[in-house]
Amino acid sequence: MPNLEALWTEQERGESEEARLLKVADRLLPFLHNIASEGKTWREHNIAKSQVLRAHAFIASEAPELFQWMEAQLDHAVESGWLGDS
Repeated sequence: MPNLEALWTEQERGESEEARLLKVADRLLPFLHNIASEGKTWREHNIAKSQVLRAHAFIASEAPELFQWMEAQLDHAVESGWLGDS
């Protein structure tokens, strides 16, 4: 049985390609939920676009095409009033 603490540490540090991919997926799921729910959590907590970008910035280097898509979704969220524009 693998050492779960070692696997957790590897994922947190992003030491392998698999760990970095898992970190992207981990951040993508709540993002997709906000898009599907018209920014429900973002609106409830008065989240700004800059906060979302800061939390997801690492994705730009791990998955540039995905990050570009996410930026387009953020622009749509701002235009729709689901996300603050700062």
